[in-house]
Amino acid sequence: MVFRHRVPDPALHIVSFDWVRKFPAPLAWQVTAATHGVRVVWLVDDWQVRSSYHHPASRAIYVNTRGTTWYQTALTYGAATYVEAVTLWFLHEVGHAAHRHEGDRRRALRLGKDDPREVQAWHFALAFRASQRDKWQRLVDAYAAWYSTYHHRWKDWPDDLEEARAAGWPARPYRGWPALGTERGDLNPRPAPA
Repeated sequence: MVFRHRVPDPALHIVSFDWVRKFPAPLAWQVTAATHGVRVVWLVDDWQVRSSYHHPASRAIYVNTRGTTWYQTALTYGAATYVEAVTLWFLHEVGHAAHRHEGDRRRALRLGKDDPREVQAWHFALAFRASQRDKWQRLVDAYAAWYSTYHHRWKDWPDDLEEARAAGWPARPYRGWPALGTERGDLNPRPAPA
C-alpha cells in the first residue's frame, strides 16, 4: 500500500457542510464539547474537507477524519498515533469554542496558522491533554472504538509513527508549522504516563 502524506491546503474553505460525508462523533466527544457550548460534533470523511472546523453560528464542530495529514500533528504536537492526532484536532476545535472565537457567521471559522486564536486553541488542546489525563484517555479510547468499526473510503495513511517512518514520511515537521507545546513549561507536548 502506498501512503500519501499531504500538508493541509489553507486555501480550501468549505462554505456548506450539508453535502459532505459526516457521522455523529462518539458520545464522550459530544459531552466534552457541550461543556463549551457546542451543540453537535461531526466526524467527516470527505476528500473536500482537509481540515477540522469550528462553526460558531451553528455551534458545530466538524473533525476531519481523513488521516492524510495526521503525521504533521504527530510531529508538531506529540501525538503517537493517528487516533491521538484526530483527538487533538477535536480538542483544538473545542478550544475555539471555549475561547468564543467568532468568524463570518455564514462560514466555518478558518484562520491562518499565525493567528493568535489558532495559538489559543492549540494551547487549550495541549493543556487539556497534559492536565486531564483520564478525560484525555477516554476521548482517545472513544475515537479508537469508532475508528475500529468504520471503513474509510480510500484510506491511504498509516496508523502510527513507526509505520509512517517505514513508509518514508518525513522525520521533522514542515517549516512554517508553529511548534506549540514546547513554548511553555506547563504544556509538555508528550506528557509522561500517569
